[in-house]
Amino acid sequence: MAEVLTVARASLAPSPAVDELLSDEVIDLIIAHENPKSVFRPSMLVDLDCGRPMEVEAIVGGVLRRARAHSVPTPKLDLIYAGLLVIQHGLITRRA
Repeated sequence: MAEVLTVARASLAPSPAVDELLSDEVIDLIIAHENPKSVFRPSMLVDLDCGRPMEVEAIVGGVLRRARAHSVPTPKLDLIYAGLLVIQHGLITRRA
């Protein structure tokens, strides 16, 4: 998530509102209030569990394209994206 936030900060026009919304303090507060008892499951995980293609491009690919446009390095997201593409290929191949 740190890389996603770095991309967001680089992509948005600087303003006090953006600085406040994407501040480390706000992010830390959100993480601190995360509910460990939550049964929320990310949509990509639900798709994977159901054997459906995931929204790899919409969720991760879009962030990476924006990162490239703003010369933001994203080594962790690059690795995640590569792994998801392999999994995605397997899901699509099994469905065909």
